[in-house]
Amino acid sequence: MENQVVLRKKLIVVLKAAVLGLIIAEGLILLLVVEYKVQQYLPRFVNDFFVGLSFLLAVPSAMISSKLNYQGGLINEYLVNGILGTFIFAVAGAIWQFGFKGDHEK
Repeated sequence: MENQVVLRKKLIVVLKAAVLGLIIAEGLILLLVVEYKVQQYLPRFVNDFFVGLSFLLAVPSAMISSKLNYQGGLINEYLVNGILGTFIFAVAGAIWQFGFKGDHEK
């Protein structure tokens, strides 16, 4: 069994990774909102990039809405993408901390 101090440090790193995933997922949606407000001042290729990004960010929400047979449109994208980003980064952080990274106390 691992030392409690080492285990606590590893769990804190996993929590930090989860928060980073949440910030990135929500930040992309907020970036799209800002781009929508200033799209008339941007070149066409930048607008096209953000249109494609908006479709990619809507896909998880659309898939979950269809699986749950939700009839009111799409489930909130902020919620879905936030949970998805948190989960992906937390799993990656846990795999790194507990799988690949060795215990330096030995």
